[in-house]
Amino acid sequence: EVADITIGTGTSSNNQFPISGFYNHSYNQQLFTEEELSAQGIVPGTVINSLSFNYTYATSTVRPVTMWLATSEVTSLSSSFISINGFTQVFSSTCQEFNNSNEGWNTITLDQPFTYTGGSLVLASLMNKESADDATTCFTTYSSTSRFQYTTNSGKARYYQVDGTTSITFTEEGFPKTTGSALSGTSSSYRNNIKFNVVISICSDE
Repeated sequence: EVADITIGTGTSSNNQFPISGFYNHSYNQQLFTEEELSAQGIVPGTVINSLSFNYTYATSTVRPVTMWLATSEVTSLSSSFISINGFTQVFSSTCQEFNNSNEGWNTITLDQPFTYTGGSLVLASLMNKESADDATTCFTTYSSTSRFQYTTNSGKARYYQVDGTTSITFTEEGFPKTTGSALSGTSSSYRNNIKFNVVISICSDE
């Protein structure tokens, strides 16, 4: 059975998740617990085809975006990021547009479907402005008002964002860095409202 399942009903908006609307570079993680997912019908074996985010700004924006998904036993991001090692890259675009048509919902169709196997579901998102050329091609509407809707969930999100020309990469251990040691980031409660397009297995007794 294919279904659209939305988690989050808040109407406030922020510019940290899933990408920064105001900085050159951003990395963040957002976590959904097994209890939250199960309550909405996302159970082990569910296949995730796409993720949709609600963009609220009147002017569209274009950004380079890479996303990963993973399951984890961790239930909070209040103290640190989760290592990206072991995550599955599910989407990458050098020119991803976000706009407020279709009631604001912008769909990211995954490059490969992701099967949820239980535990917390963690989404990681990376954006880097690679060069000055991006400013006129794939890095438009540089504004703090480029925002996405969220629902307050304490300890369920974490982010790092920075200007300058040095991209965010990862340490050997899988944590974000610009130069030198890993970056700890900042805990946040502004987790995006996300619409999951999923395939749910329906088991029936013969």
